[in-house]
Amino acid sequence: MLFILAACSSDTPTGSNSPTGPAPNSLKPDVVSKSSVHQDDSEQQPTSSDLQNAITSHGVESVGCSEALTWEKGGEGLNDCASSGRGAIFSRVELQVFQGGDTFGAQYFFMMTTEVTQGFYQKVMGSPLDTSQCNVKGNSADLSPNQPAYCISWLDAVKFANALSEQLNLETCYQVERSSKIWPNSLECKGFRLPTPVEWSWAFKGNGVSSVVGLNERVWHQGNSNSRTHSVASLKPNGFGLYDLAGNVSEWVYEDPDPGPNRQVLGGEHRVYRGGSAGDGTELVIKGAKGDAHYSHKDAGVGFRLVRTAD
Repeated sequence: MLFILAACSSDTPTGSNSPTGPAPNSLKPDVVSKSSVHQDDSEQQPTSSDLQNAITSHGVESVGCSEALTWEKGGEGLNDCASSGRGAIFSRVELQVFQGGDTFGAQYFFMMTTEVTQGFYQKVMGSPLDTSQCNVKGNSADLSPNQPAYCISWLDAVKFANALSEQLNLETCYQVERSSKIWPNSLECKGFRLPTPVEWSWAFKGNGVSSVVGLNERVWHQGNSNSRTHSVASLKPNGFGLYDLAGNVSEWVYEDPDPGPNRQVLGGEHRVYRGGSAGDGTELVIKGAKGDAHYSHKDAGVGFRLVRTAD
């Protein structure tokens, strides 16, 4: 099962602490003269009622997309509304935890099939993606609505999750205060959130078709990307129907490098990201690379995708 969120318009949207782990900022600089992509102020933003219908309706429903939509898990069909940056598709994942393993994840959850795109980020937040802190040598990527959102801090990502939940009249999962350490209802929260490391790792395994099998067919990495990000969903998905988990941009998760016994309350000021980026070598992307950075850190190699606990 999957559900689709889509924004109402198809118009084209338009210094921090150093991270540890794989270098997500190893992408080539982009040739652009401005730090954000602007949008016509007259464009209408998605309304709560429009987006709510997408979740509560049976089966698959599109909101605000006029073209016919097709999507085949693990196949060649593709929902153009998501791949073009106008909306988002979520695929249902069943988590399996093996004896003795980490269990901090929802048994059933919906995961966004693509990384959050620049187009969808602008639709939800109502303002262009600001990449001014990332347009420097060795720390840039392409600006396009169908490219993954980048120059996104961990704190930006949880604010986006709350904003999307509010637009859909869902519970907001995070108390956003400085480092946003508090996730009051943990896995019981029904709004949008970042995946836990357990959820992300299980999704990466791919339900029989790994995120890295046939590497160049599924992963944008240093060897085939020219160290640049590419449009989401332009390679093959894994067995869960999820794209780009291993490459393109690394993805923030809800974790700090030294988790305590209460996993819903984070300590310290660093946060974890998973997966390689288009600037990382094959060894990192194959392993589902892991690194960490300050919660305010932004660069061209780190983006995010969201999940939601399923009923």
